[in-house]
Amino acid sequence: MDASGRRDEIMRIMTVLRRRTMRELASETGVTDRTIRNDITYLMTLYPPETIRGNGGCVTLPDWYKPRKRVFTLKQVKALNGLLKHADPEQTEAVNELLEAFA
Repeated sequence: MDASGRRDEIMRIMTVLRRRTMRELASETGVTDRTIRNDITYLMTLYPPETIRGNGGCVTLPDWYKPRKRVFTLKQVKALNGLLKHADPEQTEAVNELLEAFA
């Protein structure tokens, strides 16, 4: 995963969970703590993550930050999977791309 993809993943994780330690983010994205620190520093120029230092320190997103959700609900995923049974190869590819991007 490149830096841009990893940073998108970090923001996806943070949007859902709201609070993570640097170590947890590093583990979840498969990089070092130092790389996560660099990513968070970069993300702070674009988004409102906040860092809390010291014992129990972490990265948080403020309660007011609620980005537009770009994920399918379970009901939508099931509907798309059901449509795949009747789709031609081009439609199957398009639906699979949607599921990969938003499910």
